[in-house]
Amino acid sequence: MKKISLGGLKTILIHTVFYVNMANFVLIALTAYNTTIKTYLVAYAPWLTLPIFMVIIMVFTGVAMWLEYKYVYPSYIRFQNQQEWEHQNLIRDELTKITQELRELKEKIGDK
Repeated sequence: MKKISLGGLKTILIHTVFYVNMANFVLIALTAYNTTIKTYLVAYAPWLTLPIFMVIIMVFTGVAMWLEYKYVYPSYIRFQNQQEWEHQNLIRDELTKITQELRELKEKIGDK
């Protein structure tokens, strides 16, 4: 059996929380609709039934997901790449070594 690291466990938990949050969100929306929102909707928007309310919630969530994908996530990736490059990056260290070796090799070839 593979040993699971603390970072690996945290990553799995973070990815699992997404599904728990989705279920929690739906249950909270249902509860809010039936306990609070429906009272006000009967007076102002009687056409807004529970199925229509849930569709509006899903559309709002879809738009939020699209905005996240289009604008926020690319900047998150850029930030992560910048942080990984600046702070003890093994790939950067290897690239520095390779660049130095290439420079030395060019100097040797250029001298002949």
